Amino acid sequence: MRRRTPFPEPGAQLRIISGAGRRAAEHKSNLTKASSLKRMPEDPFAQFSLEKAIGLRWTLRDIQARRLKMSPVSDEDLKILTELGLVEARDEGLVLTQAGIAILNGA
Repeated sequence: MRRRTPFPEPGAQLRIISGAGRRAAEHKSNLTKASSLKRMPEDPFAQFSLEKAIGLRWTLRDIQARRLKMSPVSDEDLKILTELGLVEARDEGLVLTQAGIAILNGA
C-alpha cells in the first residue's frame, strides 16, 4: 500500500479544491511544489542550526515581551539579530524592527 505524503512529487500537478457547501469545485493547477515554495518568505535563520534558530526566535520573543532582566540577550545573539535587521537599540532599550515583528507573526 502506497503512503500519501503531504507534498506531491516534483513536477506533479496540484489539485485545488474549494468547498462551497455540497458542491465542491475542483480545479487543476499547473503549480508545482517548487513554484509554490518560491512564494514563501525567506527564513532569515536558515543559515543557522536548528538549535540556534530556535534560540534566536526565543530571543526575539523575549525582546518583544521585555523579559530582558530575567533572560538577558547574549552579545552574540544581539549582534546576529542586529545584522539581520530584526532588532535595534533605542533610548528605551532593545526593540524589534518591522522585520522582526513580521518574523514572529509568521509573515
